[in-house]
Amino acid sequence: MIANIKSKFFYKLILLLIAILATVFSIIDYVYYETPFLYYYDTWSTWLLSFSILLSFIEISYLFFLHIDKGFNKDFHLFRFMSFIMIIPSMILSIKYSYYSFGSIIRNIILPIAFIIDSLLFEARRKIRISYIFLSLIFPIIFWGLYFLIVYSHKATLEGGVIPEGEWVTYYPYQMFNLDNGVNFTDVLLKLLLILGVLFIISIILYLIDKITYDNKKLSFNFKINEEYNNDYYHKLKQKRENKGV
Repeated sequence: MIANIKSKFFYKLILLLIAILATVFSIIDYVYYETPFLYYYDTWSTWLLSFSILLSFIEISYLFFLHIDKGFNKDFHLFRFMSFIMIIPSMILSIKYSYYSFGSIIRNIILPIAFIIDSLLFEARRKIRISYIFLSLIFPIIFWGLYFLIVYSHKATLEGGVIPEGEWVTYYPYQMFNLDNGVNFTDVLLKLLLILGVLFIISIILYLIDKITYDNKKLSFNFKINEEYNNDYYHKLKQKRENKGV
């Protein structure tokens, strides 16, 4: 981790600007195409990741300007991890299906990559607990659960329980989940389980990467949780200066 508060502040400022831009495009893109942005997975994944970036920037701003430690990062790593896992499907689908509009590139490619760089350079290591692997699936499960609740609630109000084709753009933003166009619920369930399975595997990989240490020119795994939080380096630096009378 880079223990330079000025470098950390300016990088997180850039990251916040990217997050703001991504949030704006998450609304503008869908309003322009007259589609309901609140029904899109990548809208919520962008908002969650952007919110975690905002909290991180608020904390570093207190340190940078006021030398006050708000301590968000003591318990913040779980939310960071969950929000990053949430955006991975958007990133994969954007690349796979070549959704390369300017807004999509900002939201689904640049934002998560910039977040990864922030995590590698400016966040403490060995913070991910094994429970995070399972908890990281909560946001996707909540989204898809609420989404299909809305779809089935609307279908229940229609004669024959079939959503007309003219409303597909509203209720089926992802055609692979279109229950009124030849896709049955079993197919939908299998696809969702596949998505969750991929996220679960990625969470395990990230968990293992977090445990990699490099000591004495050797790579190894250290599974002991680092109980210090990110800003301990600042307190140690401050104490060192005080001891020298600076």
